[in-house]
Amino acid sequence: MIGSLEPVQSLSRNQSATGFTGPLSRATGARTEAFRIEQKPEHRLVALDDDRSIGAEKFCMLGHRLKLQRKLRKLRSVSVTSSIVDEGKSLISANLAITMARHGRERILLIDGDVQRGRLSTVLNSPPSEGLAGWHRTGGTIEQLTRQVQGLPLWFLPTGARAADTHFCLKPDRVKALLEIGEEMFDWVIVECPPVTVVADALIWAAASDGTLLVVRQGATPKRMLKKALACLEESKLLGAVLNDCEDAAQSYYSQYYLKRAPKR
Repeated sequence: MIGSLEPVQSLSRNQSATGFTGPLSRATGARTEAFRIEQKPEHRLVALDDDRSIGAEKFCMLGHRLKLQRKLRKLRSVSVTSSIVDEGKSLISANLAITMARHGRERILLIDGDVQRGRLSTVLNSPPSEGLAGWHRTGGTIEQLTRQVQGLPLWFLPTGARAADTHFCLKPDRVKALLEIGEEMFDWVIVECPPVTVVADALIWAAASDGTLLVVRQGATPKRMLKKALACLEESKLLGAVLNDCEDAAQSYYSQYYLKRAPKR
């Protein structure tokens, strides 16, 4: 088990002057459309430009622990879910993906798998895309529907336009095929899922991925719902829990050790 973690350059392959081209470019012969993330306080993207904060450090630790797990088991795709809504899945997924792209020198695919209430497009400020819905409706390729974050080896696949039959694209065989494609083209695939006790889609993503992280918000997650979520998830795939919005006694020690000891520039 990974345990509880609370949040608060260059690649040698096909790098261009304006950013990274990557596996999608090599597959299609053309660069994917890149977009720039707009940092907004309410989105709490501490991994984007706040390297010295304790929140950013916690995401680095989480990414490192995932890499350690990879040495023990097959682990290329990770689903991120929760017990109930508003526990911080979007925040955790986005910051984890950004951290691994910035510091891991690896190619990351971030998927918004919550087709009914996905928020990652808003958090990342990504341009409109057909996303998962378009993948189902038009049969478009993942390469065409994925958008790259400017300057990072990070690609994003949004939910796309919501439709009455969107759930069809989340049939287990199609989800498994999607993740298999992603695992072939990227070093890591991170999927934000809906709450596991609310929508069956979360179980489909969890079953198809190599491992699952369960987000728990301190003081907000009912114990009975947490127990229910744990019962729903396959124990062998449960990587651990990420404790969100918790009071960290280590924060003052971190500030004394790191911030006060940082060399002056």
